Amino acid sequence: MNQTKCVSCQSTKTSFQCGLCHDPLCKNCVQFNDSTEYSFLPVLTKNLACETSCQACYGQHILPEINSYQEAMEKAKDIQVFSKKQVIETRFIKRLEDPIVINDCNDHDELILRMAFQAVLRGFNGIIDMVITSTKVKDGKYQTTKWSGLAIPAYINEEKLIKDRSQWQNPN
Repeated sequence: MNQTKCVSCQSTKTSFQCGLCHDPLCKNCVQFNDSTEYSFLPVLTKNLACETSCQACYGQHILPEINSYQEAMEKAKDIQVFSKKQVIETRFIKRLEDPIVINDCNDHDELILRMAFQAVLRGFNGIIDMVITSTKVKDGKYQTTKWSGLAIPAYINEEKLIKDRSQWQNPN
């Protein structure tokens, strides 16, 4: 009789399998990875999409990608954001990149963070000419708002940025 043993603790009660190396695992040794935590990524990598893994694969393949995702999220929270109305401040910034378009987001602030995250993934430190629109969606008796936005990723040099003193109520 061919019994499979857990690769970590050699237990014979294996009910899981590593999604990367396909080794058998017991319930005490398996590392779970929730792929819904990475909803800001446009496309999940094979490693992040893996639901179960052994400790070796988790530390070697999945954990570095989780750390880079969290670093990009921290950078996205500190990114500079300029709306379309702030064209006086951003008039000397080049607009060479394709715009970032996000549709059907549930929250206004989450929409801005998603656009900022996409800009960080492309290697920029700011988004300019941001336009946000809202649409009311009725579902029976309930009404919700869906947010859509468009922004251009750009590299913003803080020293060369022109400060518009007429908009002190909305500084960046």
